[in-house]
Amino acid sequence: MFINMKLGAKFPFIIILTAIGILFSLLISERAWHRYFCPYGTLMSIVSRKYSKGIKIDPDKCTSCGLCQRVCPTEGIDKSENGFKIIKNECLDCSLCKTNCPVNAIN
Repeated sequence: MFINMKLGAKFPFIIILTAIGILFSLLISERAWHRYFCPYGTLMSIVSRKYSKGIKIDPDKCTSCGLCQRVCPTEGIDKSENGFKIIKNECLDCSLCKTNCPVNAIN
């Protein structure tokens, strides 16, 4: 739009934005989108650093099956020596890990 206003040239911005969107969807994986490019993910990452509440894994209930780690769109779950742990600033609070946990160890 800036180019249109200054130069008077008319570029088909809707077509260009649609093409960029199609290229993004073909070339970038879902995990990369959520982790690096998604504006909602960036906003939630900033907000989650301020608050201590969030999704947590109960180590007593966890069977270390790894399903939560596989379904997380941001790779926000890390395996440690005590089991799995949610990385607070990577979590989007989408609850995919919680709904897929077979033993309800995530609250």
